[in-house]
Amino acid sequence: MDKEVRDAILKSGTKDELYELRMFLFRESCRIENETCSLDEREKKIKEEEKYISDSRKKLEQDKERMKENNRFFEKKMDILRGGFDQLEADKRAFEKEKTKQRSVGEAFDYNGAELLFSGVNNSLALKKRYKDLLKIYHPDNMCGDTRMIQMINEGYSVLSSQFDMIMKA
Repeated sequence: MDKEVRDAILKSGTKDELYELRMFLFRESCRIENETCSLDEREKKIKEEEKYISDSRKKLEQDKERMKENNRFFEKKMDILRGGFDQLEADKRAFEKEKTKQRSVGEAFDYNGAELLFSGVNNSLALKKRYKDLLKIYHPDNMCGDTRMIQMINEGYSVLSSQFDMIMKA
């Protein structure tokens, strides 16, 4: 309703026209109040969403920092492992070189690796445990694996096993 029409009704309006005007104003007031409430609810939701997004961003940043720290820790572990494997490889080469040197020089020393691998074993249970542990370490599918070493372990195990069997039978 136009402002001029309302002003004219107020000045010279009948009782019914004034009632209609009041009803119109009441409906408009209710509509505006409802829209205000709706806008307040929307504003509240938007603020909640902004807080959720802000919290999510903070959590994401914390997760990123944690991942960076985990990656640094993992890299340190890998460096330690690489150094250990490099040292093992160097020790293995030095051992092989010394072994070859002893054979080429013709020293009287007769190296029996099985005796060295099973040194300190004094019963059949300890022998079995040492045998299984050595197989886990030197199995050809492993990084440190060696077929010749497995053959030497098997020979040593069979010799010592038969010795323990003879002791048990006696």
